[in-house]
Amino acid sequence: MAELAPKLAWNVTLADKENGLVAVNVTAAGAAAGPVGAAAGPYTFDASLVRGVPFAPWLRAGRYEDVNRAVRLRASDVVVATFPKSGTTLAEQAILAFQSGALAGTGALDAGDKNALGRRAAGGERVWAKVWPEACLCLPPDDDGSGERQRGAEFCALDAEAFDALPAPRLVKTHAPAGLVPGLAVAVAASAAGTITGATAGSGGMDEGGGSTGGGGGGGGGGSLPRIVVVVREPKDVATSAFYHAWSPAKRGWPFGAWAAAWASGATPSGSWAAWHRGWREFASSTAATGVAVGGGGESSGGVGESSGGVASSGKGKGEDASGGGRALSTARVLFVRYEDLASADDAVRRGALGRLGRFVLAEESRAVGEKGAAGEAAEAGAAGDSFEALVGRVDALCRFDAMKASAGGKGGHLRSGKAGDWRAHCDEADAAAIDATCRDEAAALGYSS
Repeated sequence: MAELAPKLAWNVTLADKENGLVAVNVTAAGAAAGPVGAAAGPYTFDASLVRGVPFAPWLRAGRYEDVNRAVRLRASDVVVATFPKSGTTLAEQAILAFQSGALAGTGALDAGDKNALGRRAAGGERVWAKVWPEACLCLPPDDDGSGERQRGAEFCALDAEAFDALPAPRLVKTHAPAGLVPGLAVAVAASAAGTITGATAGSGGMDEGGGSTGGGGGGGGGGSLPRIVVVVREPKDVATSAFYHAWSPAKRGWPFGAWAAAWASGATPSGSWAAWHRGWREFASSTAATGVAVGGGGESSGGVGESSGGVASSGKGKGEDASGGGRALSTARVLFVRYEDLASADDAVRRGALGRLGRFVLAEESRAVGEKGAAGEAAEAGAAGDSFEALVGRVDALCRFDAMKASAGGKGGHLRSGKAGDWRAHCDEADAAAIDATCRDEAAALGYSS
C-alpha cells in the first residue's frame, strides 16, 4: 500500500440528505486550515440509518420496518448472522451442504450466485438456497427511482407469502445487529411465552399442534427461536476485506487510513464491529438464561460513533467453544464459529469447526415442527451406513476455496480466499492501532489477540 505523506489523521462526520439517507464524510484533520494534498479528501459515501445503525443505502428505514413486520421466523430456520466481510458465503455454503446431504454434482448448490434463492425458486422443486429478507422482501416497484432495488440473485423480489411458503429448513441471512434482525423479537417473545403461533411454527399456516412444540418455552429449549450461527472474524481482516471488495473504497481512490477511520467509528454498514459482536454475545447469554432478548436498536446495536468500551457481559454460555481455544460463547440456539477455523489450512481445525457447525445445524430441535428435517434428508443422501464423519468430509470438499471457485464458473468474482492475517500486507501500524482502539476488548472476548 502506498504511504501517505504526511501521515494524516481523519475526521468522520455525517450530514443529512433527502430520501432518508445520510452522507458519511471523511476528511483529513486540519485540511480546512491548509492544503495537505489531494489525499486530504473529503471521501464520502451514502448510508441509511435504521434505528441509529447505518446500513447500505438500499435498505431505507421505512422498508426495514415493513420487512421486520413481514418476517416470521420458525424454530426450524437457521439464521446465519455475520458482520459484513466476515465469511458469509463460506458459512452459507457449509450450512446448505449439511442441509442437503452434500449433494455434490447435482447442482444443489450454486456458490456463483452466493447460493441465493433468486429465480431458482420458480421451478417448484426443492431448492437448497439462502434468503436475505432485508434484500428481497417488501421491495418498491421497479420504476420508483428510489435505488432500493438492486441487481443480483440476492435481491430478487420475494413477497411475504412466498417467504412463508418456503419449505423447512430455511437458511436466512442477515448482517443486522441482534436487536434488528427482522422477525427475531417476535420469535423471542413467543419462545419466552412457551408458544409457537401462526407462521412462526412450521412451513406456514396455523399453529401445528396447538401451542408449544419442540423445546417448549424459555430460551434454553428454544421454543420459537431459530438456530443462529454467528460467524466471527478478526476485525482488522474484516476492515481490510471491506476496503478492497464489494463497494470497494480502494477502487474509488480512498486512502486506507480514511477508510479505517470510517470503519472504526462505526459509520459503515452494520455499525460498530465491537458493539455488533457484543450485542450478539448478550443475545446468546440472555436468551439462554431467560428467553428475553436485548432491546432493538438500543445500546448494543452498534450505532454510529458508539464507544466499544469494555466487555459488557461475560459472554460465557453452554456449548461449544467459539474458537477451539477461546471463551465458550455458544448456547443451545446460538453457535459462534470463527471464519479462520472454517477456512483453516489445517485439516483437523477446519473439519473440527465444520463438525461443530454440522451437529448444530442438524440437531433434533430443528425438526420440532414435525417435518422430516434436514438431518433425515442428509442421512438419506449418503450411502447406507454413512457416518457423520463421512458427511463432514463431503461438506469439506464442497467448501474448499478451489472447489467453490471452480463450481462458480464465470460468476465467482465475489469468492476470495480471505487468508487470516492478510491485513498486515495492507494496514500500517497507525491504521491498525485505530481499529484496535475500538475493537480490542470485544476481540479479546471472542478469542482474538491484537
